[in-house]
Amino acid sequence: MTDAAGAELRYRRGSLDGVEVGVTSYKIGNRYASRVDNVDPGSIIGRGGGPTREAAESIALEKASLSLDLVRATQALRRSVDHLPSNADRAGPSSSASGPSSRPAPISKPSPTSGGSSPSSGSVSPSSRRLR
Repeated sequence: MTDAAGAELRYRRGSLDGVEVGVTSYKIGNRYASRVDNVDPGSIIGRGGGPTREAAESIALEKASLSLDLVRATQALRRSVDHLPSNADRAGPSSSASGPSSRPAPISKPSPTSGGSSPSSGSVSPSSRRLR
């Protein structure tokens, strides 16, 4: 690396959402690139690029923040699942042949000759499938 290129390289440490991170930014051609790593294991958790150093660092920090949020959400979900009772711990219905089945009846598809879709046919219109 030459002295001119070395002047364009910047590394700094800071805290992002309570995690110690390192931010590296450097110039490539007429653009800047940046990466954010979590200092302890040293893995890259965010990358960004832009016309200025500040823009590149801002994008990398935003992606790193999202990455940290996903890790926290995954950990919270795992803790919640771990607290659920296992299938063996649940008191389920007894498996007697004389009692009603606890399984729901299968849903049959409407026959092509049924003449359209009515609310009782079990079909779902495309407009009701859209997320709102």
